[in-house]
Amino acid sequence: GLRKRSKVDDAVEIYSMMRAEEALEKCDVVLFVIDAGTGGSTSQDADSLVGTITIGRIFRVIAQRWISVLVFLLIGLVAAFAIYRKSPTIYEAKSEFTMNMRRPPFDDVRVRKALAHLVDRETMNTTMMYSQYFMHRSFWEDLYDAEHPCKNELIKFDPAAARKLLAEAGWKANPATGILEKDGKEFSFVFLNRGGNSDKYVTMFGSALKDVGIKMTIETKDWSAWAKDMDAYNFDMTWAAWSSGLFKNPESMWSSKEADREGGSNLTGFRNAAVDALIEKQKSIFSVTERNEICRQIDKLIYDEFPYVLLWNINYIRLLYWNKFGTPKTVLGRYDSGGGYSAYWWLDEDAVAELEEARKGNQALPARPKVVKFE
Repeated sequence: GLRKRSKVDDAVEIYSMMRAEEALEKCDVVLFVIDAGTGGSTSQDADSLVGTITIGRIFRVIAQRWISVLVFLLIGLVAAFAIYRKSPTIYEAKSEFTMNMRRPPFDDVRVRKALAHLVDRETMNTTMMYSQYFMHRSFWEDLYDAEHPCKNELIKFDPAAARKLLAEAGWKANPATGILEKDGKEFSFVFLNRGGNSDKYVTMFGSALKDVGIKMTIETKDWSAWAKDMDAYNFDMTWAAWSSGLFKNPESMWSSKEADREGGSNLTGFRNAAVDALIEKQKSIFSVTERNEICRQIDKLIYDEFPYVLLWNINYIRLLYWNKFGTPKTVLGRYDSGGGYSAYWWLDEDAVAELEEARKGNQALPARPKVVKFE
């Protein structure tokens, strides 16, 4: 909620800004997430960014502003790192459109796959997120490597393929309206949204749906109302995201017995006997290697059912901070989700002095490497 004071008019926003400034003064570390909106960065963004780190804060930023706001940072005075790690936690929150398979038409795998073909992920990533994400095709990206390549099909934006699948599922366009119909019912559904930055993606998706004859209504609710509907599985489609742990536990999200338990993690109502059997099998295995192999089998079975429209993911963490800290060569640990600076970093008195001298003289410090990769 931090905005340039001259731009704040509403009393509520002024109070919110005061609270935020007070909190900043009391804390030691800030994990600072900047709104990845469609607009470019401005000097106001730079003021907020540099103003925050001026008081010795450390923060993280996301997609667009990671790219565009860097032009305002003095070379060498602020360290910028992209840290690539082979870790499940760094795959942050996987983004997906969640379909409720308990309801038609989402109970048909052909329909679900067709909808996946109608999300132009590449364009969204390129035009809205500076190509900072990769298109993912697995529910556990970190289980795959050169020895275990992921064989899941990478779904592309393909309206023609979507139309073919919908036709196979029995959906035909009404000549008068152009809307797809089946058994006298139009293909229409409600997208339950929480608003914010997701609006632009959902709107773009809705446009592609309209082109093939599908009606989508966007219903926006606040977090508490959205969560209440999710607990009761009262939705057609929504946006969800999650992260995974180092050791996989597929039961809560994919077991058939969890499909109708309210408030659970099996949001889609996924049921599959083969997956259930593999879930039970891996429970008694102590070898992580063997369990991971079973999870790869589970991943393939789930993926082929398209319970979610997979969107994008990220395999690195972004950090910006004043160049006054001592760090290990890797900056963070292999399995660190971003908070490890308190254990790994130290305040380097020599670096502090050099930074202050450079700032006073408007000079640059030697730039540090921008990328760290764990092999």
